[in-house]
Amino acid sequence: MPVMGFRRAERVSFQVVDGRAFLLGPDGAEMIVVNEVGAMVWDALDRDDEADSIARALLGEFDDVSVEQLEQDVRDFLDELTGLGLVVST
Repeated sequence: MPVMGFRRAERVSFQVVDGRAFLLGPDGAEMIVVNEVGAMVWDALDRDDEADSIARALLGEFDDVSVEQLEQDVRDFLDELTGLGLVVST
């Protein structure tokens, strides 16, 4: 299976406040609020573009999750953001 990368969609506005990320899509129609873990993934898109790389970078933040589970969770989250038009696959 080819490795899929992700990047933020053009014209997505965002701000992180108190650990939560507020994301406003390119059309400005809907604001999405993500929790602290989602904000970490969003922030990690500055450094990495592959879900597995992002998960491995965040692994040290969590004591009770396997790398496999975190990789799946990050992939699922990025797929959800892709569906909302906030992230695009590369």
